[in-house]
Amino acid sequence: MFRVLIVSVFVFFGTSIAIRADLPFEPGEEVEVYYLSKWRPARVLNTDRRKGIYCQYTFISLKEGWFGVNAVRREYEKDALAHARVWKAGEGEFSVIAAPIRVTATELTLRTELGKEITVPLERLSTVDQAFAKKLGAVAPTAPGAHRGSVVEMDLSTATEIAESGSVSASIAADPLRTSMQLAEGGAAFEVGNFFDKVGAIIPLGGSDQWLLASLENTFSSVKDKMPTRLMWVSIRKAQMTQMHPLPPAIQLKDYHAPSQMALTYDAGTDKPILTLWKSSPSMPQAEQKISWYGSDVASKAHYGSGDGSWARFASDRVVIFRDSQRRLVAWNAAERKAIWTATQQSAQAPTPELSPGRRYLLIPESGSLRIVDPIAGTELSTVKCEGEIRSLAIADDGKHVLILLDSSLLAVDITGQSEQRSVDVGFMDLPTTTTVHWLDSDVVCLSTTGNEMLLFSLERGIPLWRYEFDDGVSTRSVGDDRVRRTVDGHLIYAASAQSRVERGIHAGRTKTGVGVGAVRLPGDDAAGYVKYLKRDELIVFDRGDSVRIDVQAIENSDQIQTALVDQAERNGWTIDNASKNVLSAKLKRGPSQTVRYQFGSSPMSGFGGPSGMRPPGFGPRPGFGPPPGFGRPPGFGGSSPYGGQPETPAAPVQSASVQPYLSTIELTIDGQPAWRGRSSSGVPPVVRIAEGESLQRKVDEAQAPDIGFFSTVNVPESIINPEFRTGLGVSLITNQGLEKKK
Repeated sequence: MFRVLIVSVFVFFGTSIAIRADLPFEPGEEVEVYYLSKWRPARVLNTDRRKGIYCQYTFISLKEGWFGVNAVRREYEKDALAHARVWKAGEGEFSVIAAPIRVTATELTLRTELGKEITVPLERLSTVDQAFAKKLGAVAPTAPGAHRGSVVEMDLSTATEIAESGSVSASIAADPLRTSMQLAEGGAAFEVGNFFDKVGAIIPLGGSDQWLLASLENTFSSVKDKMPTRLMWVSIRKAQMTQMHPLPPAIQLKDYHAPSQMALTYDAGTDKPILTLWKSSPSMPQAEQKISWYGSDVASKAHYGSGDGSWARFASDRVVIFRDSQRRLVAWNAAERKAIWTATQQSAQAPTPELSPGRRYLLIPESGSLRIVDPIAGTELSTVKCEGEIRSLAIADDGKHVLILLDSSLLAVDITGQSEQRSVDVGFMDLPTTTTVHWLDSDVVCLSTTGNEMLLFSLERGIPLWRYEFDDGVSTRSVGDDRVRRTVDGHLIYAASAQSRVERGIHAGRTKTGVGVGAVRLPGDDAAGYVKYLKRDELIVFDRGDSVRIDVQAIENSDQIQTALVDQAERNGWTIDNASKNVLSAKLKRGPSQTVRYQFGSSPMSGFGGPSGMRPPGFGPRPGFGPPPGFGRPPGFGGSSPYGGQPETPAAPVQSASVQPYLSTIELTIDGQPAWRGRSSSGVPPVVRIAEGESLQRKVDEAQAPDIGFFSTVNVPESIINPEFRTGLGVSLITNQGLEKKK
C-alpha cells in the first residue's frame, strides 16, 4: 500500500513556501537514530508533532529518548540524499515510496522499501518531483574536483613580501558601505537535502530586492562527497529563495563581489586548498566557473570546515586576499594568474583580517598594533598602536571607525584621524576570550560573548544595555564565524531552523524543520527605550572618586601584596579610607593537598587519557592534544606527565606526589556585598623533568610558588556595574520569527 503524501509549509518571519513532507514514522517501526555521531538501530515508540519521535535504542544498555525527524531514518534510507517520499511519474503510470540515492543531470536512482534500487529518467518524473530532484543537486557534480578543470599553481616568485614597518602614517579617507546596501526585516526558508545540510554562509547584498546570498554546505564526512554546496539567492522583499546554483561538494562560500557578480569559494578537501571564482546571479540558471587556483604552494592536508587558513575575501573584481594555514596573507590577481604580494600575520593569537566596507583598506591585527594596508598595492598606509593582544576587530559601515577589543577594554579608532581615540573599560564584564565585536551605530556596539548570546554596549556611556539570546533553532556555530552571523545596515543577519507545518490531511498540525536565512533590525522595540535613554549612573555602583579600604590576608609577602592593592586603587582613581565600608581585599593561602600520579616514559608527554585516577581532578589535555613535534627527553633525563597515558615502553613506572597549590584571590565588596573578584592558582605541573636520582616530590614542590605578581597584573576595573545588570537591563530572544521578548 502507498502512504498518503503530506503537503507542508515552511514558515520564516511570517513568509512561507510550499514543499513536500517526508513520510511519517509510525509506532513499532524499525528505524535507525543518530546518537553520539553514529547511526544506531532503534524502534519507534511514539510520535509527537512538537517533540518529534520517541525511540528505543541501544547504547551500552537499552535507552529511550526523543529525536528530531531528521535524526531518524529507515534502514533503506542509509546513504540516501534525503528521506524517503512518494515519487510519481509525469503521466501517473506509476508511483513508488523510495529514498533518493544518486542523481545526475538526466537520471535519478531510488531505493525502495524492499532495498531494491531502480533508476528512472528525470524526464519521466512529475514536474514537482523533477524540481525536488534538482534541488537535491541532480545537475551538480557528484564528486570533489568535478567541473574544476585545470587548477592554476600558486607561484609566489613574482610576489613582494610586505614587512611590518610600525611607523607609517598616510592620509586615509573614509571608505563607507555602498548606498545600495539597504536591508529590511524578513527572510525566507528552503529545503535541505538531508540532516547534515547547514547554512555555511550568508552574505548581505541589498539592492532593490534586498538580496541575501546564502550557501548550504554539508560537513558530515560520509555524505559531504555526495551533497553539493548550493548557492541560495534569497530576496527579503519577495520573501523567497528565487534561484539555486549547485556547486561541487565540500567547498565553502567565502565572499561575493556584487559589481562583477562573482562568488568566491574555498575547498580544503584536497592536499592543497583550492580557491575558485564563479559567475553567479539570481537571473542565471546555473553558476559558471571562471578560474581555480591553489591557495598554497605547499601540500598540507587541510580539514574541511576548519577555520584556520580558510579566510578569503575580494579586494576588487580581480584581486583576492586569502590567508593560509601559516597565517601568510597572499594577494592573488585572478586575471593575470599571479601573486602580487604576501605578508605574514606575526601574532598567532590575532583574529582574521578585515576589509573596509568599500574594500579600499585591509586591516591586519597584530599583537599591540593594527596594520592598515592597501589591499591591491600591498603598501602599508598606517599603524594603530594599542596595548595588548587584539582579541577581535570590526569596522563600521561608515568606513572610518574601527573597534578593537583588547583584554579588558574597547578601543574605538577613527582611521581618518578626524577624532580622538576612545578607550572604554569592559573589565567589569568578565568577557570570554572568544568574544567578538560588531558595530551597530556610532555609539552602540554588539559583543558576541558565546554562540548563543550577544550584548549591546554603549561606548559613550560605558555600560551594557541589553542582551539577546539565540533560541535553539538559530544557527550558532563558532562565535567568531562571521559567515553565518553579522551586522550590516543596522540589521543582524543570521540563519535559523524554519518551522514546517502540515496544513491538511490526517497529520495536519504536525511540525518539521527546514532552514532559513533572514535579517532583523536592532535593537528592537523592547530594547529601544533603554538603548536611547539609559544613563551610566543608573547601573554603575562604584566608580572613580569612591572610597575603599585595603585588607590583606596572606601567609607570606603581605607588604608586597598591600603595595600592589594600593597601586591598583590609586590607578583606578579610588580614595583609600581605612573607615570605608567598601573593601578591596587580597587573600593568599594554600589549597587542600591532593595526590597526583605521574606516568614516566621516554617522552615527557607520552600518551594521554590513561587509567582512572592518574589525571589530576579538573586537569587534563584537550582532546587530540599531544606532545609537540621534536619534544623529547634530553640525554640522561627522564620525563613524567600527570595525564597518565599509555607508556612508550611496557614497564614505564608510575610515581605519586602530593600537591598543595597556592590560591590567590582579589575581591571588591561594596557594603558587604561581593561586586567583583579575580582568582589565580599555582595548579598542578603538567610535566616534570627529573634527572637520575632526583626526587619527584621535590621537583613538584619547586613548581608550587605563590604568584605575587598576580595582585599587580590582574585588571581591576575602575568602574563596577550592579551585578544584577552586568549583561544589560533586559533580554530578547532571536528566533526564526525575529525578535521576541523573553518571559
